[in-house]
Amino acid sequence: MKPILIVIFSLLTWSCSKSEVFNSADSSGFDVLTSDSFSYTWSMVGDSIQTIANPSAWSLGVSVHPDFGTSVYGLYTSFETSSSSRSFNFSRVDSIVLIAPYINTFRNGTQASPMTLNVYELTSTMTTANAFGNQDPTYNATPLLTIPNFTFNTTDSFMDGNIKLPPALRLKFDNSLAQRLIAPGTYSDNAALHNVFKGFLIKPEASTSTGGGPIMSCQSNQMRLVIYGKDANNLSVVSVFNTSGATNSFTRIYAATTNSLVEDIVNSKNFTNKMYLMSHDGYRGILDFSNLAVRLKNYNIIKAELIVNVIDTSHSIINRIGILSRGNATSAYGTILDQKNISFYYPNKIDTTIDGVACSQIRLDISQDLMGHIENNATQLQFALLANNLATNWGGSLANTNNFIQTRKIIAMNGNAKPKLRINYLKK
Repeated sequence: MKPILIVIFSLLTWSCSKSEVFNSADSSGFDVLTSDSFSYTWSMVGDSIQTIANPSAWSLGVSVHPDFGTSVYGLYTSFETSSSSRSFNFSRVDSIVLIAPYINTFRNGTQASPMTLNVYELTSTMTTANAFGNQDPTYNATPLLTIPNFTFNTTDSFMDGNIKLPPALRLKFDNSLAQRLIAPGTYSDNAALHNVFKGFLIKPEASTSTGGGPIMSCQSNQMRLVIYGKDANNLSVVSVFNTSGATNSFTRIYAATTNSLVEDIVNSKNFTNKMYLMSHDGYRGILDFSNLAVRLKNYNIIKAELIVNVIDTSHSIINRIGILSRGNATSAYGTILDQKNISFYYPNKIDTTIDGVACSQIRLDISQDLMGHIENNATQLQFALLANNLATNWGGSLANTNNFIQTRKIIAMNGNAKPKLRINYLKK
């Protein structure tokens, strides 16, 4: 059997003409090939995705970062009827409340200060069109509800009638909204509901950093708009409008960023020693080492591992990143193997210190993608790094799993913390 060789490539922007050097076997008995005879580059580009259809969760908050700028995040949502809201027999309306359960104790950062919370009524109907790209429903500029000095209560349960429910975001609206919803008497379908009421945009004002906020569920039937009242016999009546249905109602993340130093860096292409990743209309990093494409055709790749060191995971509860690749400049980024362009990466993560800087080291197994590109006569090898792990291929827009918050990460691009590609292979 031919000996297994190990190669480590450091990924930075540099170029040399030094030839390959074969060292003697190390203590493990493996020969080691080290090479710096190829050039490679790294860069950052804008990430086109802003919202995805029907995420499983969402967050409210405002964060201020010296490099990323001011980020505001919230939710667009529409509703659909249930068995209790297709027809009505209210003689009196007592209240109308939006309920969104908190998900355990997950938080997007740590809320450090109160916020001014606004809820706006949508003026355009949400659709599945461009489900994994940008969609900004229009809304009435005058809020339906404004709550100054709003703070979250993620510890206290509450009573809904005779039922005790876990902690949830509860927003109470003026009864005029309920009266408008029940005025038609019946709804023949959800389109009829949307003709009367298209949904909400829920978001804080950007004037003050809140330091983050909790994560809330918007899975089907968990986030709901509830009307409480009495019928003609003074008996309790409850009508529930659900959200995040498969075909009839939709939710999309709201995210907006201003005053971003990173945007200036991307536009000027003045990259230094940090790679900034941010989901939701943010930024992705590109690692390009196309000179390897020809060389690797001489090897049978056993394993390929990309190692990156994250030095800032602020406002992120996700200990992984996403990665996509392509083998030539005209292809869309994605995978080319049996995954049908569905690429989930669950990397190893190690908390460590490199060059005196604390970091989370993430190891990504890219063996299948790299082998696939080489077997298909790749002429270019590029990898795109994203702030979240991937859920689908990249064909002009991206879709990330766990994409319910504006995830941000900073990757070290200098010194011993710079990215490395480690390849185990057999020479043909």
